[in-house]
Amino acid sequence: MDLNRGGLHKYFSKRSENILSKENLEIDDNWREMLKFVFLDLQRPEEAKDLLERILLKRPALAGDLFTWLKGTCPALSESWTTEFKIKFADATLTKSPVGNCGLDGTT
Repeated sequence: MDLNRGGLHKYFSKRSENILSKENLEIDDNWREMLKFVFLDLQRPEEAKDLLERILLKRPALAGDLFTWLKGTCPALSESWTTEFKIKFADATLTKSPVGNCGLDGTT
């Protein structure tokens, strides 16, 4: 199983941009361990940020879990963009309130 994951992670890491940009792609929790292997292989913070942002577009909850894991495991990969990611994560996960003035003009 570990050999399969290792091979899969090498295949994925070289093609992650193309794979994750497929519109009909669905990412589920089964991706978690492979993605961790991919993050462990990255050398530059920009690579980690880019990968995590692409995951965020497809599966915000998984992106949040991976971000928390990455901060604890490889903090140097996330230090420079932590605040920016937290804002994007909040934007992706918080329910948008309807447009309006919150009833300030006497309407609701």
